[in-house]
Amino acid sequence: MAQSFVVATDASDETLLYITVSDSTNREVGSGYRVQVASSSAQVLSVTSQGYAIQRIKVLPNENYALRLSANAFELNTVVVSDVHKASTVSNSVLNINKISAKKIEQLGAFDLADALAFENNITLSRDNALGTKGIQLMGLGGDNVKILVDGVPVIGRFFGQLDLEQFNLENIKQIEVIQGPMSVIYGSNALAGTINLVNKQPTKSGATVLLNYESDGQYNISGTANKALKNGGLQLSVGRMFFDGWSENKVDRSYDWIPKEQYTASLGYRYRNKRNSYSWKTSVLQASLLDKGVPMAPYGERAIDQKFTNQRLDNTFTYKRDGNKADIDLTIANNHFHRTKNKYSKNLITLEEQIVPIVQEQDTQTFNATIVRGIATLKKWKGVSTVIGVDGNYERGTGKRIKDNVQEQLDIATFLSIDKTIRDKLTVRVGARYAYNSAFSTPLLYSIQTKYSLPKSQLIKLAYGRGFRAPSLKNLYLNFIDANH
Repeated sequence: MAQSFVVATDASDETLLYITVSDSTNREVGSGYRVQVASSSAQVLSVTSQGYAIQRIKVLPNENYALRLSANAFELNTVVVSDVHKASTVSNSVLNINKISAKKIEQLGAFDLADALAFENNITLSRDNALGTKGIQLMGLGGDNVKILVDGVPVIGRFFGQLDLEQFNLENIKQIEVIQGPMSVIYGSNALAGTINLVNKQPTKSGATVLLNYESDGQYNISGTANKALKNGGLQLSVGRMFFDGWSENKVDRSYDWIPKEQYTASLGYRYRNKRNSYSWKTSVLQASLLDKGVPMAPYGERAIDQKFTNQRLDNTFTYKRDGNKADIDLTIANNHFHRTKNKYSKNLITLEEQIVPIVQEQDTQTFNATIVRGIATLKKWKGVSTVIGVDGNYERGTGKRIKDNVQEQLDIATFLSIDKTIRDKLTVRVGARYAYNSAFSTPLLYSIQTKYSLPKSQLIKLAYGRGFRAPSLKNLYLNFIDANH
């Protein structure tokens, strides 16, 4: 019997990850990223995706079809990438999800993640003026219970449990997905309060964009993205610079309440699609410099003590996706490298000469390297049951003078299972469990149950219960911290 294939894109020529193809009797022929149609004669089929209008086409044997679907103005609801169950959208997922689209990011004038989250419910932002970083609270829980991901890959490099939200530029973000509630079963440690996933745009057509941003508080930003469409794929380059010249409510000397910061980012990505398979690779770099100017010292004010912080990040990610007949496979292999230095200088304010403070304890260098391997198999629905099986491996190594014995390592390997069932199109129940091995401590069995019930007039009730566990990180376990005030 002859075979035909159907794929679909949106208005921006970006391939839709999940479409449904039905015949004239509304019987489902197939679903997924690329749908195979078996037929010995011509037939009329209906193609649709969640949030898009139905399009009918005449399919001939041994012909391939690429369609562009039009968005449904009454149902703009794209697939939620953070939900491991396929075809989950904001409306039909049991998770408490809020999606921040690229259009909303543009309307907010948001340049970094902190800007985009500033007006979201149940989120509180805070700033550490000493470190020049911006942290988060989600549902009343601190940032050490919130896992931040980029395309599903966890990010390392926390300061006192927080990741600096200003390190995440939005120059090439398709959407931000905020999940409020326990996600420890799927994403492990640091996900008790929820997750924030930044989903990047894929290179689908050639072109370039430039974004300029100025704020009267002393912030000057510029970023740009260039795409090159290739056969069955595309190449993408993004660069950005953020500069903040410091701020004080009452400027009385050279010091600042909020310290100056300069940050450069760049990323290079490649994507290739071939029949049922999709491959992508991305390399991202970041360098941030912060300057904490000290108060002129008595009695004459000719000298001050300055602190300089430098943060460097290098991330490499490879992903492989396959739309199979019996199961969809997602494989991610990533390496995150984070390097931070802190130096203290004595500066002559007359000659502007600097000399490093000759005290070893006042200088610090820390390096953390994490290798992540994550595999997920989503089995095709059987009697309305969606099943996800996954494995998660994380190996982290930290070095530095303040780390015990100068070098420490930590290994975490986990497996998880999630089952989702919808009953009579009204009640959806999802149960999951996760078991992990950690080289530094024992871990409990994690589990969760999440439900969604549909009421009349598009009203929903969502209830969730989960058991989470925040694993101590290398810094928690081995970093020597001395508070000079005590």
